[in-house]
Amino acid sequence: MRRARSWKALRVEGGFWLQGVRAPLTLTLWRSFEPWAFATSTSGSRPQECGQILKQREWEAFDAESPGAGGRPDDGAPRDRGYGNPAWVDFLRRFTDRAWAIFFCRSILGLIFFMAGVYKCFEMTPFGHARHYFVEPYADTFLPVWSLWLTGTIVPVVELVAGLLVLVGFRTRPALLCLGGVLVLVTFGHLLKKPLYEFHTHVIPRLALLTVVLVLPREEDTISVDGLLKAKR
Repeated sequence: MRRARSWKALRVEGGFWLQGVRAPLTLTLWRSFEPWAFATSTSGSRPQECGQILKQREWEAFDAESPGAGGRPDDGAPRDRGYGNPAWVDFLRRFTDRAWAIFFCRSILGLIFFMAGVYKCFEMTPFGHARHYFVEPYADTFLPVWSLWLTGTIVPVVELVAGLLVLVGFRTRPALLCLGGVLVLVTFGHLLKKPLYEFHTHVIPRLALLTVVLVLPREEDTISVDGLLKAKR
């Protein structure tokens, strides 16, 4: 009991001299006094037990001086309660290297298709896109004209909507499957007109990004709308 009274007296004195100073500074100064308090008040006792008592009462005093700061962390280590937000720090720790890799691949892929969809829908218009890239070039093939008009008007809309979904990471898998179907359609069309078409400048880069995002685990894609919605559940 004499050790507890000695510790309390030292704590009251520290609180008096540090009146008006922020709690993290008070905690830091008090922890610097802990070795001295240990040396003068624990003779003849078990060091581990005394250290636990000091840590317990230190946190109790700190919680009392910091209303609304919340309890101590589970590991017993001090947190920055005055200058940072532990919830925000925990939120950032969810962003692993794999999450950033998925984010970069998904963002680039989404931008490629979304910007192409914006141009085809609002500059060329879907009917102009169908006439320029589908009806006129493939009118002499075995494909029906109605199918050329249909696919030519749908593709820009699919690229616009699915590209936006992939960009923000919402309903990513269905959007990737739609964009994959567009790539298959484009590949078929180019091979129909030119069997030796060079795909490394157009299809292959998009296919590589799409495959990476589709193959990597969906739970790792935390930097996305789907990831944020899943974290709130």
